[in-house]
Amino acid sequence: MPQGQTVELHPPLGGVRGDVVPYDIPPGFLWRSQNIVPRYGQLRTRPGLEPVATTGPASRISGGMYFKPTTGAAQTVAATLTKWYKVSGNAWVDISGAFSFTNGTDDPARFAVFPAAGANWLVGVNNVDVPKKWDGIAAAMVSVGGTPPIAKDCTVSGNFLVLGNVVEAGVRSASRLRVSDFNNLDLWTQYGPADLTDTNDDIVAVRALTRTAFAIYKERSIWMAWAQLGLFPFQLEVVEYRPGPASPSAVIRVDQEHYYLGSDSRVHRFNGLSASIVSGPIERYLQDIRLLSAFRAVNRARCFGFFNYYDRNCWWFYPGSTTPDPTLAISFNVDTGALHLHSFSAALTAGWEGDDIATLSWNDLTGTWNAIGPGTYPTWDSFGGTLQTTAFIGSLAGQVYRQKYDAADDGAAIPQSWEFPLKTWFGLRYNTHVDGVENFFENVSAGPLVNVQVGSSPALAEVLDPTYQSMGNHDTALTTRQKVALPVLDARFWSIRYSVTSTAAIRFNGALATGWPEEAPESTGAAVAASAVVTVNMTDGQTAVVVTGQSFPSAGIVLYNTSWATEVVISGYTASGFTATFTVAARLGDVFTYKVES
Repeated sequence: MPQGQTVELHPPLGGVRGDVVPYDIPPGFLWRSQNIVPRYGQLRTRPGLEPVATTGPASRISGGMYFKPTTGAAQTVAATLTKWYKVSGNAWVDISGAFSFTNGTDDPARFAVFPAAGANWLVGVNNVDVPKKWDGIAAAMVSVGGTPPIAKDCTVSGNFLVLGNVVEAGVRSASRLRVSDFNNLDLWTQYGPADLTDTNDDIVAVRALTRTAFAIYKERSIWMAWAQLGLFPFQLEVVEYRPGPASPSAVIRVDQEHYYLGSDSRVHRFNGLSASIVSGPIERYLQDIRLLSAFRAVNRARCFGFFNYYDRNCWWFYPGSTTPDPTLAISFNVDTGALHLHSFSAALTAGWEGDDIATLSWNDLTGTWNAIGPGTYPTWDSFGGTLQTTAFIGSLAGQVYRQKYDAADDGAAIPQSWEFPLKTWFGLRYNTHVDGVENFFENVSAGPLVNVQVGSSPALAEVLDPTYQSMGNHDTALTTRQKVALPVLDARFWSIRYSVTSTAAIRFNGALATGWPEEAPESTGAAVAASAVVTVNMTDGQTAVVVTGQSFPSAGIVLYNTSWATEVVISGYTASGFTATFTVAARLGDVFTYKVES
């Protein structure tokens, strides 16, 4: 197999870049990817979906919250379109009492925690029903006292419960804020409403930024509220004019900043003073309607997001071109800025932060010795840390999952792919004969085969995809060096693409590509006649190769490569052949590769 010049392909940890032409993508970045993230210096499979309990609440999940009541025993609550449930052991228990909600698919359940009167109250709104609360201890939730209005979103700031985009006396006030009395979520008489009508747009979300300040996200503006003494407990001011979040659930708080997936198919960052866009590298993949990854804006109200403290990734889930509910996702690392694209076979409808396991004792365990806690601890080795941070994701089918590394999607294999840029690796003026790629994957016992392909393009004229040719498979079950070869491909622009569908996690440590450049013909006239690439296997001590019986161009140029000699003399060239003489004798196993162009 010929050995030409080498290209070291270190694990590209910087994320996907679609904001520049492929040959301008710098080292450390990918052209495209699906269902992979950087982790500990490797590229690896994204977290999978592990059921919290064997069966879920069994209808569309609209929202949820993880919180700690005053007892200290954490509770995970999931809302459907009609009920609230808490997880208890390996089951979900209805905590709605006799009440049934009436919100629709575009009205997510939103939650906040309000400490008052010796209890930590979980407060929920859904844009349709009166706000409800639960102390995490009682058998059922109750209505918030004092006849508060119906609200689209809620937050807690400065010891006030804040409601945004409200309905009072049957009338929608889409730019109105209402706040509870100080330290009392069951009284609403001390302060009147605040109407933010100056910007002529509706409130989409309200979210705490610090203990005494919160952001109001409207359709085309961002407002800030700072706690004050006065007739209204917050000073209000518009600070940005820009598209707001796609939905109330699309705003994520990280430290003292907010990130949100906007209605303009961009990810925005807001720090209380100014906003910026962080999604530039992947906006083509979100906005180009020819791509399956494009954002389906007509159903933007169903977008949701959360922050996973374990890997410090923000995750947004959004609907694509084939379904009204989210089956696609973006991950954004807040430390490195790496952006990646993901897909799911199931429609996912809500997500929220939480701890994987709050406590673990013998009394928590069910099942048999071989299957501990069905759906939660499939093996003894899967216990993990008792407070490993994770996040929860609900589905259209009514199941609730933990987001977990080294797990499949509820038992289903995860399709993964990643692709290095389509570029001229040895310079724009050269075609390249692509020889092969040696790949470095972490060993997986009885692991899958990873398919390696080369994408090629003569002029970057393709609308979407280049032409792909398979080089072979890398067997992750092996620990020996593996190289896949492609002796018949000559390309100007070329990429390397990896793809695998697996229930086991894949970890990619980089690769080494080999090829040899050949100067591109300068002629712009008729097609240039050229021979195919020919590989000659040498014998021990061989010093020359005599080529005969060919039909070469009369004024041909011999392009060649060897695996051992640095100097080759081409003599006696005719249309029927030539002689290649080597200054260093070959050894058994060495190869000589040539082709002829006019």
